[in-house]
Amino acid sequence: MGGESTQRATEEQESASRRRVDSRERLVRAAMELILEHHQPGTDPRKVFAFLTPGAVAERAGVSRGLIYHHWASSDPDEPEPFTNFLHTVTERLWQEVAVPRMLDEVAEAMPDNLSDLVTALAAYELDRLTGPDRAEAHAVLALSLFGVSQPKDTGGSIERLGELYTKLLAKLGREPVPPLGIEDLAISLMCLLDGFTLNEPALHDEIYRPRDWEPSVKHEAEGQVWTLFAIAAEAIVLRLTRPIEEPRDPEE
Repeated sequence: MGGESTQRATEEQESASRRRVDSRERLVRAAMELILEHHQPGTDPRKVFAFLTPGAVAERAGVSRGLIYHHWASSDPDEPEPFTNFLHTVTERLWQEVAVPRMLDEVAEAMPDNLSDLVTALAAYELDRLTGPDRAEAHAVLALSLFGVSQPKDTGGSIERLGELYTKLLAKLGREPVPPLGIEDLAISLMCLLDGFTLNEPALHDEIYRPRDWEPSVKHEAEGQVWTLFAIAAEAIVLRLTRPIEEPRDPEE
């Protein structure tokens, strides 16, 4: 009897644990659905909390909103209130899904191997993410950041993955970061540049996407280059933060 009782108690604990995980996941997914639906048409990111409320999230998830407080409450009085903690979790998930290109190797392989072409191609790729399938995710992350809730714990991991991409791209160009800067410094700089353009894209859409008559710093005889303000700014960052890879010198010379 004792063995059966212990087994039953263990099964009940495991079942309760699965229900907790399931309800947490349902709440997070519900919030993400609401955010993405809201930002799909390009809503002003400052209006994020006009629709994202504990009641709306719980209703979409089909659970009690008290579970938000149950799962994300903290006994530390210095910790944010439960719904803010919940939004941190939601933002981390959004960050994972949109901050870094999904197919790093494919992106790197598809990029040109000269500076002017690569900068304009990469700029076009990133700006396309603001108007393509990832538009809602990009604007949602920025919307939450305006309210101080998008400092994801895995930001460092995302920076590392972006660093992997830029390492491959710089290798194509024969360039390297200027010491004492590293590849992650370049990744952070370009990410912050894109964030700024993303934040202002709704109000400055025409100016951001308008082609500019621009003479690249590193000339290349190529057709089809489109220089937008983002491409021009990205070129300046790449040129200032990187340099041509120096050939190793023969110690006997």
